[in-house]
Amino acid sequence: MGQKQAATAPSRDGDEGGPSPGGRGPSPLERGLHALVGTFYQYARAPGGGREPSLDPPAFQRLLRRELGHQLTDTGQPQAVAAIFALLDANGDRRISFDEYWQLVAWLCHVLRHRHYGAAPAPPPPPICGDPDGRPAAPDAAPLCPAHGDGHQ
Repeated sequence: MGQKQAATAPSRDGDEGGPSPGGRGPSPLERGLHALVGTFYQYARAPGGGREPSLDPPAFQRLLRRELGHQLTDTGQPQAVAAIFALLDANGDRRISFDEYWQLVAWLCHVLRHRHYGAAPAPPPPPICGDPDGRPAAPDAAPLCPAHGDGHQ
């Protein structure tokens, strides 16, 4: 009685944390967050040894091709995908963890913000996009870096 309910995080069985205030179900933002996390786990597999699920190179390419083909170019080109994989794989373990995947999500949000909402171009997070001067970290990364073809300096 009179106690506030604590906010709940999504459970692994698909519950998105309960209804929004007013009983209308999850908000568009809540559904979007669930989609971002759920998409990672749809493609990720546990590598064994009690480690968290992550994306190996073939799973990463499938995710890019099936889920981000409208946002990224050359998702079917193995060299381009390998270049972006190498940029994201911060610890060099040949797998993309959720935290490394999140860098890609953040970068895509910067690109969408610029393209669809008129925001000034902002440099993507460093793991995605090379040095602070805006030069790509690897020549093969350019096809997957629409911000560079978009006036990003």
